[in-house]
Amino acid sequence: MKNTGDIKIGRALEEEQEKEQFGELQDAMSSEMPEEGSSTNSVDTKTIIIGIITLVGIFALIFGGFKLYDSMTSAQVIDIDQLHEDNLNGDLKDDEAYIYNGFSFVLADGLWWTEVVVNKGDGNTLLKVPLHYGPRDLENVTFTGAVSEDFNQGMDIYFAIDPTLADPYISLAISELGFNIIKGVSRKPVTACIFEDDICGDYEILSCDNNPDNKPIIQFILDEEVDAAVEKDGACIKVIGHDYGMVRAADRLVLGWYDVI
Repeated sequence: MKNTGDIKIGRALEEEQEKEQFGELQDAMSSEMPEEGSSTNSVDTKTIIIGIITLVGIFALIFGGFKLYDSMTSAQVIDIDQLHEDNLNGDLKDDEAYIYNGFSFVLADGLWWTEVVVNKGDGNTLLKVPLHYGPRDLENVTFTGAVSEDFNQGMDIYFAIDPTLADPYISLAISELGFNIIKGVSRKPVTACIFEDDICGDYEILSCDNNPDNKPIIQFILDEEVDAAVEKDGACIKVIGHDYGMVRAADRLVLGWYDVI
């Protein structure tokens, strides 16, 4: 297992920009997560924040054609398809594949894969979705509230972050949500800071409590007393948790979008 110092999203993403179509970003999504109980203090705050901002910038660059996501998944398409077929035929072990609410989930390369049909306005598309957690792992994630119509307006969804917080699990949760917002929901993540800081530059200052124009916001909240929770309230969704729970909360939100769970 890698320790938290190995998950430096900022450095990894900066390197991706200099490589072939960001082809190695798969490592950031499929890499092992930090060891349980390991400290996040060794991760430089600015590195994490720059990573988040860089990540959202990459989303903007690839929004039209989704080339990054396609290149990330294409290498495994044949194997994943075969695994889904084997799963539907009952040929795989229960700890590596299962059917949940009619959706096939298979474990490959440390990620749980499923397929969902999404409609982007020009017809239905079969979307291959890789996540760190499957629905069985997410049933106990607290999931409350509802969003207003304001959350569904426009293309942008603001990712509101604490600019002073260094946490690799939040970075991983952001990457998980970001890809699915682009690929599955056909919207665009936009960076926002919950308060002013030099790291944020010209990014908007927004939060669930500071949103006078009711812009669509997903705010990431580190809470050591909460394992994993998603709270919907009007134009805002709070993804709350700590350590692995932050990623579980993000994955629960994704599978909720796809009506899997």
